[in-house]
Amino acid sequence: MEALVTGGAGFIGSHLANALLAKGGVTILDDLSSGSKANVPKKAEFIKASVLDEAALAKAAMGGAATVFHLGGMVGVPMSVREPQRCADVNVKGTVNVLEACRKADCRVVFASSASVYGDNPKTPYRETDLPAPVSPYAVSKLAGEGLLAFYAKEYGLKCVSLRLFNVYGPGQKISSGYAAVVPAFINAARASDDLRVNGDGSQTRDFIYVDDVVQAFLLSAEKGSGAYNIGSGKPTSVKHLAGKIIELTQTKSRITRAPKRAGDVRDSLADVSKARRELGFEPAYSLADGLSRVIGNG
Repeated sequence: MEALVTGGAGFIGSHLANALLAKGGVTILDDLSSGSKANVPKKAEFIKASVLDEAALAKAAMGGAATVFHLGGMVGVPMSVREPQRCADVNVKGTVNVLEACRKADCRVVFASSASVYGDNPKTPYRETDLPAPVSPYAVSKLAGEGLLAFYAKEYGLKCVSLRLFNVYGPGQKISSGYAAVVPAFINAARASDDLRVNGDGSQTRDFIYVDDVVQAFLLSAEKGSGAYNIGSGKPTSVKHLAGKIIELTQTKSRITRAPKRAGDVRDSLADVSKARRELGFEPAYSLADGLSRVIGNG
């Protein structure tokens, strides 16, 4: 299978690209604004370009890709709050560009959406049928991306899947990466015996999912499915509990301290993955303890 990965020099994209290389050729398109050339697998073809570069996208998609995995764009809530216009430009216009290239090249599209589209909905676990209520420019841009995929699927017959990723973590993740960046931040602090600072009181919950499980969801989506799917572990973890588990696994003397709540953050987030399990065959393989142990051992 020939594949194009936008954002393939980033955290999730590079893990996906490595897995795809076992199945065929891989082209990565990334402007390195948040990714790193060091993450690009040696056997992958690399194009340094933004998703706003229509000519580069068209050339990459026309290169024989059967599936385009669209992960390129601005990552995370905080940056989108600081730069909402750039978020809209890159995440919305960039997604239109990807879809146009795929329409012309007749590629399947798998889009990295986000659990943030659900907003601060107090009713968990989240189901794909729940009404979205995004509370940040990042979340709005991801919901817009899903809507664009749905339009292209209905209007042009393009085969499209949107994966609503919950809090992804794993080896090679940078603190600035968004997703579950609290994990590398806590691990780095614990290794230095520094305090682990939680935003708010730490009782807010997240659905942390190991990156290899997320890669598996992308691979499954290249073969089957349509519409939007939740991709998470299906298990809630408080940020305070996460900090305690990392302190335990690193055997550090760090303490847990408090910091102000972040703008745009939601209170609780938990995935109902029954639709992905039923239609994609998705099944998370890693517990939080297993995943954290792998990250800590990898560093």
